[in-house]
Formats: sequence, C-alpha cells, structure tokens
Amino acid sequence: MNTSATTPVPRALTAWSLAGLVLLTINLRAAITGISPVLGDLRDAFGLSGVEAGVLTTLPVLCLGVFASLAPVAARRLGTETAIAGSLLLITAGILLRVVAAPLPLFVGTVLAGAGIAMGNVLMPAVIKRAFPRRVGSLTGLAMMLMAASGAMAAGLAVPLSDAGGWRLALAVWAVPSLVAALAWGPLALRGRRSPEPAVPAAV
Repeated sequence: MNTSATTPVPRALTAWSLAGLVLLTINLRAAITGISPVLGDLRDAFGLSGVEAGVLTTLPVLCLGVFASLAPVAARRLGTETAIAGSLLLITAGILLRVVAAPLPLFVGTVLAGAGIAMGNVLMPAVIKRAFPRRVGSLTGLAMMLMAASGAMAAGLAVPLSDAGGWRLALAVWAVPSLVAALAWGPLALRGRRSPEPAVPAAV
C-alpha cells in the first residue's frame, strides 16, 4: 500500500485500499454504541447488578486507552495492514463472544472488541497517510464522519433488532461487517508485509 515517486499505484489497489478504509472505519464504533440500548435486556438475561452493568458499559472506553499503545507495536512486528486485519478479527470475535449465554464471555468479548477498536483507531491514520498521502485531510474527515454515522446507526437499530430477534441478534449482527472488513484487508495485508512500514501516528 505504500506509494513512491517513481512507481505509480495501480487504480485497482487504490480502490481496494479506499474500500478497506471505509470498511475499517464503519466498524470502529458499532460494537461500543450498540450495547447500551439493550443493557436492560442483558441485565435481565445475566442477572447483572448495577455495578456490573456499569462496568460493562465502561470497559470499551477503558480499552480505548489501554490497548491503543499496542497498535504501533503490532504494526512494527506484523505490518500495518496485518495489524488492521487482526484488529478487525478481534472485533468480530469479541462481538460473537458476547452472545454466549454466560456473563464471563460477555465481559471478555467486550474487552476483545474494545481492544480491536482501540488498535483500529490508531492504525487508521497510518493507512490514510500511507495509501493516500495527498488526501489525508479529506479522508480523515470522511473517516470521522463514517465512524459517527455507524455508531449512531448501531445505537438506533439496537432496540428494533432486539424486538425482532432478541438482544443476541442486536449484538451479533455487527459481526458481519467486521468479518467482511477483515477479509477485505487480507490481500492488503499480504501486499503490505512486503513493503516498508512508516511510523504509526497517534489515534484519531
């Protein structure tokens, strides 16, 4: 995904990179914002106390701070694209784990999803800078807009989805776009591992 002054980037690769960026950004909020609207259902299903429910909703925010520091390490060791694919797989696994009928997987899954989101937040600017060095400002703005829109969509659809198929459907449905995004980043990861890695900037 790196560009150079002497080697033009194929249009197909540019389009794939842009699609990958879009898929990444729409998965960086839904797993967080989609849980609060069905918190009452989760408390009933698992018998959570008020304190436990508070911890559940606070965990994603804590993960954003705790796991963000792992993103540069993963990018250096694995490559930025591979690290992004891994972060999306973490999000997918975390979302699916939360629908298991036991309290512990609910909390562990929330941590995994939060860790993947934290890493994706940090790695996204590196992807924009590396793949689209002349469009950093506009694509960063687009990414922020997509994150906000997907987060609002997840929150807005949570109750209708829960009414239609239960809280498990309301949570599990967001594993679909995250898995699609992870698969889309597979080819980029294979190509990226053959390219030199730039420094990873701070999270957006």
